[in-house]
Formats: sequence, structure tokens, C-alpha cells
Amino acid sequence: RHAQSDHAAEFVGNLATVLDNLGHPAEALPYHQRAIEATVALGDRSFIATVRANLAASRLNAGAVSGARQQLARAQQLISGGDLKGSSAGFIAALQAQAERADGDYPAALAWCDAAEPLLAAASPVWLPVIRMHRAQALLDLGQFARAQQTLSAIAGEGLPARQRARHAGLWGRLHLALGQPARDELDAALACAPVAG
Repeated sequence: RHAQSDHAAEFVGNLATVLDNLGHPAEALPYHQRAIEATVALGDRSFIATVRANLAASRLNAGAVSGARQQLARAQQLISGGDLKGSSAGFIAALQAQAERADGDYPAALAWCDAAEPLLAAASPVWLPVIRMHRAQALLDLGQFARAQQTLSAIAGEGLPARQRARHAGLWGRLHLALGQPARDELDAALACAPVAG
């Protein structure tokens, strides 16, 4: 209540993200909306794009793909209109890949993976495994198992945070199931390292 407007915007945005990560997207929604209002008042295009992308991620995780696409379209306008690059642009491109895959547009999803990878490599390489897992998931959905295996093999699973290790192991399990191979070890590993919350 008493913070400067930029600190207040960051606080409500972070609170929304924490609620999302705990698996409470409905509770997070009003905080995302407050963060958008606060950042629009500040006029910081990069900040606004990031906050809209955070809401898009929340909507995707809640299964509300159309709501995510609306936020991503606005974030993309801010990025292209202001020639913004860096981690925000990479994050938004990665979310676009997820939204396209959720809508069944796999060529567009893979194209967004292609767009996101160099942006993330330059600005935030720690997120490269995430975009590569999005690519692997799209390839699995398409039945392109050799390409999916190649993509998963390029990700060093040991150094990943627990949530990403769980996803990586789960994707390996899906690949093995698709190939008619045993997948119990990979799926057990995914369950073992999946965070309890969220």
C-alpha cells in the first residue's frame, strides 16, 4: 500500500507468480491484473510485456489458451513496437510455442521454439532446457520420435531444478512408451523429483 508504484507493481506481480507456482491460478488472477494496471501506469514497455507474459503463463497452466493468446498478442505488440529484446522476448516466444502447441498448430509451435532459442541463449541461457523440452513435447505429439530423442539427449538433466528434472524424465518416459519400451524408471524418476506444491 505504501510502496512506490514500481515496487508495488513488482510485488503484486511476484505474488501472482508465487500463487501460480503453488498451483492456485484462480487466486493469482487478480494480482496479475493489478500488476498489469500498475505497470501500464508506469509506462515501462518491457515491464508491461513481462507482466502480460506472466499472466499468459498462468492462463496456459489453467488451460485457458484463448486468454493466454490475448495476453501474448499484447506482449508481442509491445516487443515489436519498442524493439525489445532479451529475456522477456525469449520468454514470450517460449510461451507462444506453448500456446500454439495447445491449439494444435505444431508448425507454428516449432517456429516459435526456433525464435525463442537464440533469444534465450543470448539473454538467459538457464531457460534453454525449457524451450528444448517444449520442442521435444511438440515432436512427441507429432510422432517424430527420432527428433524428440535427439532434442531430449541434448539436455543435461542432472543440473536442472527439480521441476524441470521431473519434466525431462517424464518426456523420456513418454518417448519410451511411444516406442513400445519400458518407461517405469523414467516415470518413477519424474514423480520422485516433482515438487509437492504446484
